Amino acid sequence: MSKKILLITLILCLALALCACGSQDPAASAAQAEEEPSVNYQVLQGTTGVTTAETTATSCFSFSYMEDPEDSTSTDLTWFDCADQSLPQGTIVVVLNAGETECQVYIPREEFPGVYGTIPSSLVSYDQELIFSGSVAMASDDAVFYSAPDYNTSTGQQVGAGVVWIEERQEGWYRCSKETDAGSVSLWIPSECLSFDFSGEYIYPLS
Repeated sequence: MSKKILLITLILCLALALCACGSQDPAASAAQAEEEPSVNYQVLQGTTGVTTAETTATSCFSFSYMEDPEDSTSTDLTWFDCADQSLPQGTIVVVLNAGETECQVYIPREEFPGVYGTIPSSLVSYDQELIFSGSVAMASDDAVFYSAPDYNTSTGQQVGAGVVWIEERQEGWYRCSKETDAGSVSLWIPSECLSFDFSGEYIYPLS
């Protein structure tokens, strides 16, 4: 008998809860919906790869964004199409969706953001040696330019975190080009201040 009473009590509680949900003020529901931010992108895990031959990225697009000065967590994101991208052999790409015949990639650029596009899957390698011989790298926050591949030739000029273009290699050193406030520079950076790993989370438009 006690079990039957408990069951009836549970049913009544559920019924009252459903009635309360059904009688919610429409204005309150609308206000709640407005408070919940809507986004036009998803977050994908990207893997660093490199092109093994010259190719063209098609169906390219990128995005622009505007930060809300009153809310540092809010960003107005706009997607737009852009021209196909010619990719030389050795171009670093971040693979976001890999299919049997083609894959969607993010192409890092010195000026953020980069470009998204589609390239043949057969022309992408994940070999670390090939990636280390790629055309771009990521400089660390504390990277400094040197006028020669020698620690005694520091210019004292901060590289600034971000993508740099690789022009020349010597043991333990990379000659890199980068746009700075003073214009384009082409100087040396020690290998410990560079990373060729672009793997991580990347935004991608919703289907």
